[in-house]
Amino acid sequence: MGLPYFYSIFRQVWHEFQYWGNKAYYKFMQTPLPKLLLLVIAILMLFVLLPLTILLFVTFVLLKFVLTMLVLAMRRNPRQPPEIK
Repeated sequence: MGLPYFYSIFRQVWHEFQYWGNKAYYKFMQTPLPKLLLLVIAILMLFVLLPLTILLFVTFVLLKFVLTMLVLAMRRNPRQPPEIK
């Protein structure tokens, strides 16, 4: 019992899983419900992920703008050390 024996067993098991998986997939896709489910998921992603990405982009741009303004303000008006008397 060597490595080629185990390789052939795992290869056969993999082909069986592929066969049964493809058979189940094609049987499942013949019904109209999975197609409708995929359409609903696609629409959901469009209406959820697109606004979320836009919101994150705008948030980071505004954060960068505010931090840039703070840095520029600190460079223009540096704090003076207190005078010692």
